[in-house]
Amino acid sequence: MSSTDLCEVLDRLGGSRLTRAEWTRVSDALEQACADAEAGRTDRLEAVTAELSNTAFGATVRTRLDRDRTPAPIVVPTKPSRALPVVGAVCGLTLLALGWAMGGRVVLVGTAAFALFILVVAVAGTRSVAARRIRVGSAAAQQPGEPVPDPVRSQMERVRTTLGCG
Repeated sequence: MSSTDLCEVLDRLGGSRLTRAEWTRVSDALEQACADAEAGRTDRLEAVTAELSNTAFGATVRTRLDRDRTPAPIVVPTKPSRALPVVGAVCGLTLLALGWAMGGRVVLVGTAAFALFILVVAVAGTRSVAARRIRVGSAAAQQPGEPVPDPVRSQMERVRTTLGCG
């Protein structure tokens, strides 16, 4: 990593929204980066760049996950229908009947076990996604992100000046 990499990371951090604790860590890392740049310690500067890059990446991921999940404008939403469970039941019974016709009890039992497995996975997936949305929503409500505080912004400018960023 070079000083150019640190300049790019600082640009990404400039538009990030982080918690107060994260901004405090960024401030500490910027102090270290400025001291390392002034002393010419490039090996330590690389470690600070990696730390700040991870923080910027985490902020980017959180921002993307917190966005409103609306469907694309081209996609036509489907309406819930009472026919869907009936169609699913008829298809399932048809598969069980075909399993019985093809191989008797062994194939019927295998088909039924496979259908039950798929049902269990679908129900577990639905519940885990719902639980994750609740956790993410409550975590975001507890620790909302803040834009760059003025002291941190001045530290970023100081590091940019020290490194000669454009």
